[in-house]
Amino acid sequence: MNPAPRSPTIFERLPRSLWHAVLGHLLSDAPGAVRDLNALGQTSPGIRRQLDEEPCLRSKYRVLSPLVSAAAHYFDDTGPTNIAQIVSPGPMLGLILPSRRKALVDRAISFANDGVKSRAIVVLSTGIKHLDHADRSALCTAALGIVDESSKADAIVGLAAGMGFFSETQREQLVAAAIGIEDDPYSRACAIAGLGSAMADLTEHDRTTLVNAAFSINNEHLRSLAVAGLCRGTPHLNVQHCDRLFNAALGLPEFLKSRAATGLGAGLGKLTEVQRDSLFEVVTGAGFEVSLHKAHATAGLAAGMAHLRRPQRETLVATALAFANGHDRALAVAGLGAGFAHVDETLVSQVVAAALDINVDRQRALAIAGFGIGMAHLSENVRSELVAVAASIPDASSKAIAIAGLGAGVKHMNEPQRGGLVTAAIGIQAGPDQARAICALAAAAELLDDF
Repeated sequence: MNPAPRSPTIFERLPRSLWHAVLGHLLSDAPGAVRDLNALGQTSPGIRRQLDEEPCLRSKYRVLSPLVSAAAHYFDDTGPTNIAQIVSPGPMLGLILPSRRKALVDRAISFANDGVKSRAIVVLSTGIKHLDHADRSALCTAALGIVDESSKADAIVGLAAGMGFFSETQREQLVAAAIGIEDDPYSRACAIAGLGSAMADLTEHDRTTLVNAAFSINNEHLRSLAVAGLCRGTPHLNVQHCDRLFNAALGLPEFLKSRAATGLGAGLGKLTEVQRDSLFEVVTGAGFEVSLHKAHATAGLAAGMAHLRRPQRETLVATALAFANGHDRALAVAGLGAGFAHVDETLVSQVVAAALDINVDRQRALAIAGFGIGMAHLSENVRSELVAVAASIPDASSKAIAIAGLGAGVKHMNEPQRGGLVTAAIGIQAGPDQARAICALAAAAELLDDF
């Protein structure tokens, strides 16, 4: 006897376009989407089945659902009460409900101790895109009101990563506050250096103000510190500023020259061919005596692989693979992931093989973490192998590093690969390591298309 045909649910009776509109509304906020869709699925077996079978829920929702559930374990109904509760879940702002985001912000700005308040602001700034205008403004106002100049500098640098989410007035205030630090020259230099990462979101006037402020510092070491940091803004600076920073960068002390080279690597397209060749010779030649400094510079230069000639690309890969120190080699190899799109397939295979051959968990994790950004240029089999290797790393901290890095390539993974990373992240014991892994995956999942 054939089973009686089931009656369609109310949602199955909806026109397809309207059903998608309902899902689109629910998916507008990650934690709210998971909560609402799960609640929707509990209303009837038919609706649960429809949600399970819905093609447009096979990417973002499938990834976010377990991550949101994991993030919920970091909170209780009483809300945050101390700095530890803010530091651990702070980066999870995209995975928690708006009411809990607000509770975190309110608690962060209420600390009387400037150092503690600054630390809380820095942590929350990592998820500032998930805050509403009022909460962003509250963090900005709190940072500007910090009296201790070292703590204020730290808070300003933390907010720099989310500068694009502030109003033009607030951006100007943060720049002015950094330059206006008077009694602590070191903190002033650090604040100016930290704003190098915010150049894309600043006006031409503010960019010029920061560059001039850096070069006006009398103390040579502090001036070098500020200049090295501003090199990170090279892709967004005009030719005159780029020339000025480049000419100063090659004469910096070695550890700062390494930092500057990393920033200049991302901005190779703004340099002249002569300048690119000079920087290339410094990085791959005898420009660094300390292996670690050279490794950082090598990794940074790989970000500009598109602007190197083919022989230079091959030399850069060979340089990265030739480091004798395992940790330094892992750092350099990780950086090559950013240049996979511009490297021959044979060289990419050599780089991946070198990373997988590393037999020290921490070093292997560091190396493969850099491949997430280049995931689109790896084969399906290599992607699966990288996910399996990351998931099998026994040390929680190293596993989190690998998962977080590979998470950048979630958009280019298939369903089992994404699921493998999510399962591995959830399997890490609750704490900072797990938080790092699930936050990175959540950030990448936001780039997935559900429709």
